[in-house]
Amino acid sequence: MKLGAKGGKATAARLWADPKLRQRRSEALKRAWADPEIRRRIRAATRQALANPEVRQRMSEAVKRRKNSAAMKLGAKGGKATAARLTPAERSASARRAALAHWANPEVRQRRSEAMKRAWADPKVRRRWSEAAKRAWADPEVRQRRTEAIRRALVDPEVRQRRIEAIKRALVDPKARGASALRRAIQAREAKP
Repeated sequence: MKLGAKGGKATAARLWADPKLRQRRSEALKRAWADPEIRRRIRAATRQALANPEVRQRMSEAVKRRKNSAAMKLGAKGGKATAARLTPAERSASARRAALAHWANPEVRQRRSEAMKRAWADPKVRRRWSEAAKRAWADPEVRQRRTEAIRRALVDPEVRQRRIEAIKRALVDPKARGASALRRAIQAREAKP
């Protein structure tokens, strides 16, 4: 079905509301994206479109409208008013609870795990993340904040025990990311007189 000027956004929204159509469309998009030639053409078209400042501006405005729409709904439920009454520490605790609830969902964790595995499999991504981490740790303020956060976390015996177990697994498993570097660091420390 082709969406024309008469159908518009309302028709598209109605069509996407149908779970069967949404599933078929999702499967068709996944099949198309699996084809390297189609992926290359889509990326090229996207790069070309984003080279146009007007297109970038329209996309930016659309994202802002969606964000503002969600913020308006939240505000209607009292979210903004509640947030205004909370101290920064209470807002931080509230955000932490929401993040923990989000990550407690096994589907979310599975999707993120698969996405990270795909990303880490790409040498370019690994190199980019590694360089970003090195730049961040080179900044004394970032280094101090992260070091303090690690120390605060390690005060909790449960967190400390999980870290110890993860390190032990990494030392035993030669395929574990960072295991060889960790082994070298321990051996270097033990070799010092």
